[in-house]
Amino acid sequence: RDNTCEYECENDKDCKNNPFCSTSPSFKCNFVCIDSLELNKTQILDFMDKLNPEKQDINLINCPGEEDFVDEFVQKSEGHSLGTNHLKIRYLTRLSQSLSLRSFSVVLLCSMDDNATLKIDGHKLFILVNTKKTLEQVAINGRDNRRFYIENNRIMEKLDIKVQFDEVSFDEQITIESIVNKRTDLHGVNLKVGYVYTELMTVYKNKSFEGFFGGIFETLKEEMNFTYTAIPSIDGKFGSKVTENPVAGEKTFVFNGVMGMLERKEIDIALGDSYLTYERSQYADFGGFIHEEPAYGLILKPGNNLLLSAYFSTFRVEIWVAVLVMTGCLIFVCFILMTISGERSHDDSERRKFMGIWQNILEVLSFSLRAMSMKDGFLLDYIRYKLSWRIYMLSFIVYGYFIAEVYNAELISYLTSHDIKLPIQKMEEILENDMKLSIPTGFIFKDALRFSKEKTHKRLWNEKCKGQTFGEVSLDSDEIQLKALRENYILILPEAFALAFIGRHPCLVTKLPINAFPPTPVGMYLQKDSELKEIFRSQLRNLHEKGVIEAFKRQWKRESELKHKVCTDNNHKLGFQNTIFLFLLIGFGVFSSFIILIMELIYTICSRDC
Repeated sequence: RDNTCEYECENDKDCKNNPFCSTSPSFKCNFVCIDSLELNKTQILDFMDKLNPEKQDINLINCPGEEDFVDEFVQKSEGHSLGTNHLKIRYLTRLSQSLSLRSFSVVLLCSMDDNATLKIDGHKLFILVNTKKTLEQVAINGRDNRRFYIENNRIMEKLDIKVQFDEVSFDEQITIESIVNKRTDLHGVNLKVGYVYTELMTVYKNKSFEGFFGGIFETLKEEMNFTYTAIPSIDGKFGSKVTENPVAGEKTFVFNGVMGMLERKEIDIALGDSYLTYERSQYADFGGFIHEEPAYGLILKPGNNLLLSAYFSTFRVEIWVAVLVMTGCLIFVCFILMTISGERSHDDSERRKFMGIWQNILEVLSFSLRAMSMKDGFLLDYIRYKLSWRIYMLSFIVYGYFIAEVYNAELISYLTSHDIKLPIQKMEEILENDMKLSIPTGFIFKDALRFSKEKTHKRLWNEKCKGQTFGEVSLDSDEIQLKALRENYILILPEAFALAFIGRHPCLVTKLPINAFPPTPVGMYLQKDSELKEIFRSQLRNLHEKGVIEAFKRQWKRESELKHKVCTDNNHKLGFQNTIFLFLLIGFGVFSSFIILIMELIYTICSRDC
């Protein structure tokens, strides 16, 4: 009746779930008549509004040509988000025809000859036809297109999910909810997933993923109904550009690691702690960020580098000068007193020989050193000037005692102290000292410095990083990174890598309490132009809104704190780097004694022969 069909609904819910529903007290739903060439314009426009709010054009193809049809459609469109200038009336005049449409266009194909074919080119198109058979006559080329047909008074969507090594096709009934919410059911399609083992982040064991990223991926698997085959990274790396493009089969490739596997279409998804970079985005699609990861600047903890001057760093230069001047004055006074005092009480005057001036000087020096550390008072035995000797000795002992005690206290504090004296307060201050910058290969930091609009960042790259010995380092070995730190570099690492590195070397490495770079999006990569990109992005947004990702992140941080080592009291024991001066002093003393011994032997032999 009136080119519409009426269907008796069982309840009000059935009507609400149908896009062509018109609720009434009798629960009657109005549907498009399959056998009619003329479609109900109001129902079509309602469906189009719900289907695609961003629509650009509505294309009516092979719809009834009577003037009242077009006029009625235009009149009905005035109450919808559609202007008459976006309404395109088209007719197929040949059995084989092609159309090229703008993105977000809607196609309404009212009828089609059984032998005719239609090819449509465009992206993000929404196509509605009257029967499933008609849909089979239409070939659609482009990305993110949706196809609908009417069957048994229901709107159905024809879905094809294609990945590199699998394909799933199915028909799905469309309701109001499924029109508003994008589909998430992948119907068990099997995805090839390349991954990089990262402790507590991406761990694959017992045929499932664990860790921060692994747990989120397993949640996506359950939510989106897909299966996967896990494939480890071909070389254990995430993926950075290689200097010489290797050849795999007949193809050259730009990246190593899982990014290279994506580039060569060996996998569908690259799972891991992957950063969004410009170079990667040229060959793969970012499938949505899992979290934003800050970057830390790492330095060696004070006291871990080789210090030859450790035993002299306890006092400032002016204190050492004052100590030497005062000691020299006391030694001079002691020498004068020895010269005029004569004999001591325990001297044997008959056997006593006159001591030369150099012997007196050496005796005074040896006494001074003993008095500074052991409070030696043997010079009090002089018979003459006893009062002067006692006042002098008291002054020397008190002076030596305080100097020795203060020195010992400062030395212990200096050698065992692990307090951090920050060399910089912000990244730009590196330009003002002799420190250099070291960044890991394959991360966004290189692009952030090279393409930054800030002059200071470009200077950091050109002056402190580019061309330097450890300007770019691999994360394969801790030794390389530690060597860079020992060479006065500031090592920039993402949060996960920085915490793990500090956890492995808790007493050697510490982080600067400043953000080296703004937080960087981290997530998974998919093949270039993958039809799964928007689906994964949408689901990751849902997990963010539900707080699922934040819960996984808190768990990862707790496990990270328990897993990594901490710096204990045993780690604070003095090492060779701080006590090397003692060994050098002993070696110098032994060497000097042998030299003097040889000189004395030569002198003795020469004196005897002469």
